[in-house]
Amino acid sequence: MQFLIVTECTVPMAKRKEFVGAVQRWEEQAGAVDGAPEAHAVYLSSDDPAQVLIVTQFSSKQDAERFADSGLLESFQAELLQCAATPPNRTTYDLFYAAGPGERRVVFGQDA
Repeated sequence: MQFLIVTECTVPMAKRKEFVGAVQRWEEQAGAVDGAPEAHAVYLSSDDPAQVLIVTQFSSKQDAERFADSGLLESFQAELLQCAATPPNRTTYDLFYAAGPGERRVVFGQDA
């Protein structure tokens, strides 16, 4: 079942280039590791582009744990600290319910 790591921080425009470089380096490294993320996305707030939301999606919590053993999550967090005006806040989520066009997957009571 999908597992997300959501990281929020504030990245000033003066640090944006450094931040993008850190994200791209991390993505290259992450792709070569066992349990690599299925998807990784960076969102900027429309109201305040310095507000950043980073969503890293894994196919399961077990894949995320295998990936965490690589140390790349912690090194990414450390690189974010160098760019961010506020300390990155990281939260994890297990998929509880999902629905899409023509399909409904009810996952109540599974892992969450």
